[in-house]
Amino acid sequence: RTGTLWDSATNIAYFSSAAAATVNGSVAAKTVIADAALTVGGGTLTVAGEIVGPNCTVNATLGNESIIKSHSGSLTLNGSCPNLKEIAALAGTLSIGSGAVFSAPLEVVVNGAGTLDLGGNAVTLSWLAGTGTVANATAITLTNDAACTFGGDFSGDVVVTHTGHAGWAF
Repeated sequence: RTGTLWDSATNIAYFSSAAAATVNGSVAAKTVIADAALTVGGGTLTVAGEIVGPNCTVNATLGNESIIKSHSGSLTLNGSCPNLKEIAALAGTLSIGSGAVFSAPLEVVVNGAGTLDLGGNAVTLSWLAGTGTVANATAITLTNDAACTFGGDFSGDVVVTHTGHAGWAF
């Protein structure tokens, strides 16, 4: 973890480097901030708040129940996400890589300048809302019993199937 500043008082891991950084162990922090591209390899990454950086890739197991992407740049999830239940893509691009595995349907909000890139994967969501862009989805299955309202855009062709009992609005 060369170039890493760990602030134990605020529980923030700060990767200060002009070059890309790679972490091959487990990281648990309130917030992870990177000045350059950051790749988390093995182990488990658990972040209570946000992962902030220009281009971040998580190949490790993600221990979070929720992810908020609110800064420009990209965040790619490639590892197992056994606890993940909520995703908010508010700015930049949050990508679901081919190696990402979810154990439960996700609640998703994609707002404003946010993009959720599903990487050509078919996904099961319990809820989809917002005004952002959902890109590279082949199929989305919605399983919720609450009404969904998505006023954003779908980039490309996507089949949306709603199996819940409530309504769906575009």
